[in-house]
Amino acid sequence: MVQSQTRQHETCPTPLHLITVNCPRTPESVLAVKACRSPCELRPLLKVACADALRTYAAARPANTHATYALVLRGGLFFLPALLEEARPNPILLIQGNRNEARLIEPVPKRVIVGRHVILLDVVADTGDTLRSCALRLRERGAAELSSLVLFGCVDTRRMILSQNLFKDVFIADRNNSRSNGLVLPDATFDVGDALVAGAYLVD
Repeated sequence: MVQSQTRQHETCPTPLHLITVNCPRTPESVLAVKACRSPCELRPLLKVACADALRTYAAARPANTHATYALVLRGGLFFLPALLEEARPNPILLIQGNRNEARLIEPVPKRVIVGRHVILLDVVADTGDTLRSCALRLRERGAAELSSLVLFGCVDTRRMILSQNLFKDVFIADRNNSRSNGLVLPDATFDVGDALVAGAYLVD
C-alpha cells in the first residue's frame, strides 16, 4: 500500500507530498541488491529494483506520467532500461551534480524542461545535497515542478530533502539504511556508491 502525506512549509506556498511505501516486507528486488556483494552481479539487480520503484511511483502518482525524467549521473542510469521500455517514453535528460553544483549534459531542448514537471531519479540519496543542486539548476532552466525518486535512502534523507522546499514529491523506495561515510547498506561494509565507482554503473 502506498501512503501519501502532505506537509506545508512556511517558506514554500506549495504543499509538499511525501510518498512512502507501506509494505508488509521489503520488496524482493531491493533485498537482492542489499544481499549482493559483486559489482558485476549488482547491475542487473539494480535495474530490476529501479523498474519496481518506477512502477510503484507511477501507481501512486498517475498524474505524473507526462513528466520529464532527469537521470542523476551515475546511479540514475539504472532507471534508463525501464524508462525506454515504455510504448511512448517520456522525455529523458541527464544531469550531473554534487553538493555544490550541477550541470546538464547538453544538448537539452527547452521543451523538455521549460514549464514541465521534472522527476529526478537516483539510486542513493544521503543528505539530499546532490538532489538540491540538480533541482536548483533545473529551476534556472525553467522547470515548473520538481519531484525526486530515490531507490535507497535513510530516515534522515526524508527530513533533509523536505527541508529544502524544492520538491513537490519525494519518493524513497527503501529507507531502512544507516548513514556512515555516505550511505552504507545494513549488515555489511558494502557501499552502493563504491560499487558504482567500481564499474557497476555501466548499463548493458
